[in-house]
Amino acid sequence: MKTELRNAGPDDADALTDLFVSARRIAMPFLPDLHTYEETRWWMEHIVLKTTDVIVAISAGSPVGFAALRDNHLEHLYVSLEAQGKGVGSQLLQSAKTAAGGTLSLYVFQKNDRARHFYEKHGFHCAALSDGSFNEEGEPDAIYLSDKTWEAKPC
Repeated sequence: MKTELRNAGPDDADALTDLFVSARRIAMPFLPDLHTYEETRWWMEHIVLKTTDVIVAISAGSPVGFAALRDNHLEHLYVSLEAQGKGVGSQLLQSAKTAAGGTLSLYVFQKNDRARHFYEKHGFHCAALSDGSFNEEGEPDAIYLSDKTWEAKPC
């Protein structure tokens, strides 16, 4: 799939909200629906797009994925169902790593086996497990690091 990457802007809020909502429902059906679409749209415009560096993957003129980065922490990486398995996530992850200077941390839900495998395939390792008390979903998660100087934990 031919994709180009660009920085997101305020005009991307609708498309990124659609992508975020649909990708989460498909990839993580175990998550509760805590917010309405309108609340999620507001959050995308006023929080994500204003407080993180967002990279958008575009194919055939439409967003098919995005990554949101704050300093050296990957806040979000979502790819549309039709673009999964076609290198879009890898392209976004590499761009985020480059923007962060090569070292990234991220959280992933422990039940999200596909995402955990994706990050491990790209050189990340599990550094710690959490019981989910620090995320609003209350879902156990894991912190992954790209930096090889940290000792990998048996996660």
